[in-house]
Amino acid sequence: MSTWIATGFGALDISSHTVGGPDAELLVTGTQAEEPIGLAGAPAALYRTLVDGPISEEGLTADEVQLLREFEDFGLASKDPHSNHRIDELAVPWFDSPVHELVCGLVASIAKRDNFDVIFIKGPSLYKQGIREKRHSGDVDVLVAPEDFSRAISALEEFGWVRQAAFWDGTGINHSTALSAPINWGCELDIHEYFPGIGLPATQAFRILKDATHVETFAGVSSFVPDLEAHSVLYALHQMRPEFGTARSEYLSEVAAKAISIAGDGSYAIAKQLKADAVLRPLFQLVFPSLDLSQTGEIPLNWKWRSKDSRVAGYLYALKSLPISTRFRILVQLIWPREELVWQSDKLAKSRSTTLGQARLARYKRGMKNCLRKRRWSNSPNNVVS
Repeated sequence: MSTWIATGFGALDISSHTVGGPDAELLVTGTQAEEPIGLAGAPAALYRTLVDGPISEEGLTADEVQLLREFEDFGLASKDPHSNHRIDELAVPWFDSPVHELVCGLVASIAKRDNFDVIFIKGPSLYKQGIREKRHSGDVDVLVAPEDFSRAISALEEFGWVRQAAFWDGTGINHSTALSAPINWGCELDIHEYFPGIGLPATQAFRILKDATHVETFAGVSSFVPDLEAHSVLYALHQMRPEFGTARSEYLSEVAAKAISIAGDGSYAIAKQLKADAVLRPLFQLVFPSLDLSQTGEIPLNWKWRSKDSRVAGYLYALKSLPISTRFRILVQLIWPREELVWQSDKLAKSRSTTLGQARLARYKRGMKNCLRKRRWSNSPNNVVS
């Protein structure tokens, strides 16, 4: 007679959670499923029994045995007592959105399955650490070592996540790749290869950040989150990251400074290790005026090109860092992007183009308008900075 255990890529007991509602007691990501599965009534009761298991088919009803077979099809149950994906505890969600927590559990489980590390950055962990006041994030952000980046993307595509095209794919200029899910996950995934403002090569930066993490649990699956000092640096960099031709608001500077002050002057040590001290120097001067900042490094390229006064100027500056053959490919793509990039640009600009030709024309008009506006601003005598 077969014995069974509960399996999954994360499981949550939402019976007392306000988001759960009356339709589900449990939310589970099966190892063969492309979306979270809600369980209630008899299926939820059987899964709870499996979690406390193993259980034998002996003594179960025919309906329960049939349900076990269906669980197995979705990766919710297994006859292997040593399964790496065994669920032996039903966690209570600590995210405002249990489904977003399950996304983290999914990514963490895939990373364990495929033997690479991930670090969950930003999100509700910032609230839990006291760095920010907002509890919820719309997306899930994950930092992956460059050598594991493609594997992580491919593994998530197996579960229905769709990679969004980008101009800079394959160049190392993009700091993250967005993945969207056409099903019931309710968020996007941003897979980060590096973090703008950090001056170290991405592989070295990941190693340093990995050494500055602590273990956190997402839907019952353990993974890594930056410690208070490292996370405050990443959050400050996120708040201060340049946007083409736009000065960061005083409010964002205050938010970044508050994060640094909460973490304490130990945050300067990790910023210096990451060579992020150059871009954060004004914040550290403000918050910790007694710190010795005389050996601050150089502003990294990934910050410089984002600081240009227009998107066109920034992209041309970024091109200089690429091999000549890659420059030509990207330049052609910037002038005549492939179809999915045109529609993506149209969507981000909230245009209402109905044909590809209209979308291309609208994109060119936006680019020209942006360049002319920035030129007029920079030539204005009222905007001369001495």
